[in-house]
Amino acid sequence: MIRISFILALLFSNYIIAQISYENALPNLTFNLPVELENSGVNADNRLFIVEQDGIIKVVNNNPATTSATTFLDIRSDVNFSAGQELGLLGLAFHPNYEQNGYFFIYYTGNSNGTPSIIVERITVSSNNPNVANANSRVILFEFVKNINRSNHNGGCITFGPDGYLYVSIGDGGGAGDPANNGQDITTPFGKILRIDVDLDGNNLLDNDGILPDGQYEIPSSNTFANQNGLNEIYAWGIRNTWKMNFDEATNRLWGGDVGQNN
Repeated sequence: MIRISFILALLFSNYIIAQISYENALPNLTFNLPVELENSGVNADNRLFIVEQDGIIKVVNNNPATTSATTFLDIRSDVNFSAGQELGLLGLAFHPNYEQNGYFFIYYTGNSNGTPSIIVERITVSSNNPNVANANSRVILFEFVKNINRSNHNGGCITFGPDGYLYVSIGDGGGAGDPANNGQDITTPFGKILRIDVDLDGNNLLDNDGILPDGQYEIPSSNTFANQNGLNEIYAWGIRNTWKMNFDEATNRLWGGDVGQNN
């Protein structure tokens, strides 16, 4: 009976796999190390924004016949990138009111005296060309220098939640078994998912912990350690390296794909 059940399960699994097929969505284009694919969220905007790890964001029309891509943003000179490593331009998120304010946010690794750092910036689209970012509008929301000089486990996903706040996934900083114990240290941003209010509407607590620059965002008062003995920005901790995450629109639950050690 066990053998029959196993055979049936195997046949069923093969049937499911056989139903999956893939096709090249943009057969006339190639990209260099693409790590993220986003849409602006604006109604009737059919464009795709492709993040390339070395520091370029390209924009294309979502059409199989598309033959050209426009460079939306190029910050290669500022990005700490090395081929084959987890460094680079890693995340992109458009503000929920992008159509009105033109704000988008990026996540990338920098270099602080030879040690990788985590940087999140706000940038504005050009007022003259919707396919080009205004490079002069860049504002650093925060920069965290890693407390362990490893190139891996940098997280990199940023996304807006149904509450309008920006969620930022930062890995534990690298090394097997979290040697710095960052995931369980509530005074550090590493090994965490952060949550911040980028709208500066005065409804939330201004950051005053001395670690991040004041005035670029506010702290949601419902954050776990807001005004307590922990980093105000923390939403969740005990994270190894959540590489991707997103909200389920039906339940508003946040799902994250975390890199399990040896699994």
